[in-house]
Amino acid sequence: MSGSTFPGENKMSNRRRVDSSGGRCVKPEPANGKSYMESVYNFIHDLSQVYTKATIPDEKDTITWARFFTYPENHEDSEDNMNSPILLMLGYSNGIQMWNVAINGDADEIFSLRDGPVKTACILPPPSPSGIMDQLQEKRPLMAICLAADSKQMFAQVSIRSLRTGDQVKRLDFPSDVISLHAGPAPLLLVALKESVHAFDARSLYPVFILNGCFLAGGLVANPVSLGRRWLAYSPSEGQPGLQSAGGVAGDGVPSYVAT
Repeated sequence: MSGSTFPGENKMSNRRRVDSSGGRCVKPEPANGKSYMESVYNFIHDLSQVYTKATIPDEKDTITWARFFTYPENHEDSEDNMNSPILLMLGYSNGIQMWNVAINGDADEIFSLRDGPVKTACILPPPSPSGIMDQLQEKRPLMAICLAADSKQMFAQVSIRSLRTGDQVKRLDFPSDVISLHAGPAPLLLVALKESVHAFDARSLYPVFILNGCFLAGGLVANPVSLGRRWLAYSPSEGQPGLQSAGGVAGDGVPSYVAT
């Protein structure tokens, strides 16, 4: 484990299979009139080359996906993400890497794991204060990582890791490939499979419920899911007349947002 930590966190300890060569810092370049998206693209491209030169001089790492997150230090700060750290998560064909992007543009590496392909990952926000004890408070911040479970690269395993210690807190196994991971603002971790959604309590990682019979959609996301503070949106395979929205057309055998 390497690099700097979140504000107020202890420095992460070294762990096997976790990069311990020392955290890297990428400095911002002077403004050159490029758009924000162009700057992000160039940053990711340059970052891959910097990391490759520092570890494997003659090979290049392939970035397969990238995601931005914010992590508030407490629940009150989650109402306003302006002061929360901006985290850039990069998925590689052989692992995952996370960078803390400062306001001045500096990017400090705070997590790096090289243990096989990573399909997706997410940060678990701190749960809101309630009468329910947070059993994982001493381990936070936490992140969920979907790793290849075996040599066949079946992405049916989710590893919950502590960014404070680098340890694996829990491993979740599923009967089929994981499509996507979702966490917060509700105190839930959602794991979407092709035809089901599994929900876990973010304070204990205990299973809460399973939604079966999801509609297998085409496109980039086979099972689209969205999680808010009070609502969970998903697409069931069969229409529910009592929950249909008004408007649209629901003809015989013709798909419609009213029917689905």
